[in-house]
Amino acid sequence: KMYTFEEGIQSNIQIDGLTLSDNYMFKTGYNAGDWSDLAPETTQDDIAAAAVVAREDVAALVVQTLISLEWSQSKCLKLVSKGPLEKPDEKKNSKMKSDKEWCMKSQHLAKALTSI
Repeated sequence: KMYTFEEGIQSNIQIDGLTLSDNYMFKTGYNAGDWSDLAPETTQDDIAAAAVVAREDVAALVVQTLISLEWSQSKCLKLVSKGPLEKPDEKKNSKMKSDKEWCMKSQHLAKALTSI
C-alpha cells in the first residue's frame, strides 16, 4: 500500500510573504486584523488558476517554515499551488527512502521559502 507521506510534496507550490514590523499591534490606531491589508493580494486570476493544495503539503509547509524561517518577527504567508509537482523518473524515485528525510521532496519547499 502506498501512503501519501511516501510520495512527499505533491504540489508545485508558490509562496509569497511579508514580515510584519516590530510592535505592529501597539501602533496608534491599530485594529485587530489591520495586518491583512499588508498581505499579498489574491487576484481573481490567482483563484481561477490555483490548483488544490493537498493537506499534507500544507502540514509540510508549516514544519518547513519552522525549520527555514527566522521567527523573531511575525510573518504572513500566501500559498498557491501551480498544479502537481513533476514526477521524477521512476527508476530514480525507487532509490528514494522515506526514512532518510523528514519529508520527501521537502527541498522544494525550502527553496520556495528562500525569498521570504
